[in-house]
Amino acid sequence: MAPEVVARVLSNDCAAFALAEGGKQYAVYICRQETEPPEKDTSVAVQLDLPEGAFRIEWVNTLTGAVDRAENVNHGGQRTVASPEFGQDVALRVTASDQ
Repeated sequence: MAPEVVARVLSNDCAAFALAEGGKQYAVYICRQETEPPEKDTSVAVQLDLPEGAFRIEWVNTLTGAVDRAENVNHGGQRTVASPEFGQDVALRVTASDQ
C-alpha cells in the first residue's frame, strides 16, 4: 500500500493494494480476506491522503468494468470516501482533473 495515497481502509476484513503516480493518478484494489465467497455484499470506507488539487474519484466494479459511483473533488489532505456495496472486491481510481 502506498501510504501517501491511502491512509487506511476502515475495515477489518479487507486488504488494499495501491499504485501511484504522485499528483496524477492512483489505483487502489480492495479485496475481502475471506477464504469462502461472501454470503452478503459489504462496503468500506477508505481514507485518502491526496495532494492539493482537483480529482475525479471513481469506484470501479471489477466484474463488469463499469463505474458504480463517481465524484469530483477539489481537495488536499485527508478525505474519507465510501465504496458502493461489493461482493469479493472493488477498485478505486483517482485521477487529477481540470475541474
